[in-house]
Amino acid sequence: MNLRHALDPVCSVRPLHPPPPRWFSEPSTAGRVYTDVLLPAADIQQPNVHAMSHYLSHPLVHVPLLGRLANVDSVISERQAGRALEEWRAARMQGDESMSWQDRLRQLIELLARIDVIRSINLLVQEQKHAQSPTLQTQLRDAQTELARWQAYRRDSRHQSIWELWAYSQLMTRDPSICARDGSNGLIGFCKVPTSQLVLLHPDASLIATRPSGQPTQLQPALIIDVIGAHALSWQYERSARIERQWGYALSATCAQVDGRPQWSYGPRLHMDGYNLALTRSEGGGWNLVVSLNLAERYMERKKSYTRDLMRVKGSGLLRALDR
Repeated sequence: MNLRHALDPVCSVRPLHPPPPRWFSEPSTAGRVYTDVLLPAADIQQPNVHAMSHYLSHPLVHVPLLGRLANVDSVISERQAGRALEEWRAARMQGDESMSWQDRLRQLIELLARIDVIRSINLLVQEQKHAQSPTLQTQLRDAQTELARWQAYRRDSRHQSIWELWAYSQLMTRDPSICARDGSNGLIGFCKVPTSQLVLLHPDASLIATRPSGQPTQLQPALIIDVIGAHALSWQYERSARIERQWGYALSATCAQVDGRPQWSYGPRLHMDGYNLALTRSEGGGWNLVVSLNLAERYMERKKSYTRDLMRVKGSGLLRALDR
């Protein structure tokens, strides 16, 4: 129920306007769950028209309220409600006393409205000061930098597999230096852009230098998997969104065809700015040198390049000309 008195200063300055019928839906229609009661200006029994007792004593308030509580609209008949309203209005202020209080309340409402206008102007002035404050400008620049860094992190950092993203996200959300939290363990703002990555079962293609029995050293394609490791990156300067350098290490496993059969070798792997070098050793064999480029980055960049080229060709009408 929304209760208002025409001369209630509290309800007149910023009244709660009834919501439109479309705001409600079946079965909770406006007629079933919402009642708007506006008491007329002449219905005054005491100067404090905002008092709860003044509202509840009025039949236009307590009759529908009792019907709502009993869930029976006809708990009080219309005849009984009409008689109660007549008795209540017979006890209200009369004559000069009523008009005097009505004038006073109207003047109070006008005064509060002016005060509200002044308060709104002060709020606008304060908001303007905040909008022009150096602190807000600094925070805006910081937010823009963080957004640009997230874009650079997604675009330029080392490609991560789905399982690597999931595993590192579990670690990242527990790191207070990246994702700050309050006393109730709730996040404070947005997480910072991490400058490290978890390497976990990361596959890649590579070239391995092997020496088959009785033959000179050969370069062969190989599959290399970074079992576990770490990757780091640094920004060009403090507020830069450009990655300056990337480096990392991992314990790797490499599989290549040697003498017609697959051979696994294991060893450390280092990567620096997109280039990777591993030194592995197979069981009972010698050391192998493994060189590779990041396959995922090269494949995705080549795919994007092909897509852009095809879009340009399609837009130029060359394909239609060739079909003719």
